[in-house]
Amino acid sequence: MNSIARVPAQLARTLRPAVEATLTPKQLAEIFGNVEFKNLELFAAPEPSIGAAVRLASGGVATLAYGKGSHLLRVDLPANDSVDAFLGEVTLPDEAISWRRAKKAAPKPARKATANAKPAAAKKAAAKKPTRKPRRTR
Repeated sequence: MNSIARVPAQLARTLRPAVEATLTPKQLAEIFGNVEFKNLELFAAPEPSIGAAVRLASGGVATLAYGKGSHLLRVDLPANDSVDAFLGEVTLPDEAISWRRAKKAAPKPARKATANAKPAAAKKAAAKKPTRKPRRTR
């Protein structure tokens, strides 16, 4: 994982919160030792924070923001990137992770739509209806 100067603008629009973890400054230095953190602008975070943009070994991009007072690390990843892939590359202690983005649900298979298709229950009910004998006229 290497620090990068900034996240490309087209990726920055897709960044979404992915993981939050509480780390001591020592743990942060051990896990992200080669990452250059910089002070974030005053209103960029709810507390005085340091942050960095990193390129992962897998080629993905992530932003890191670490609160100096709360010791809360927030990791933002592009919406379509897997949190599991990030956690496979960066080993955060399980007990430190307080929140993570849910896994995406598998897409539902598309149903074929036909113009005159009836549900199976409706077809069975229609087949069981008694037929009436025609009335005789006198």
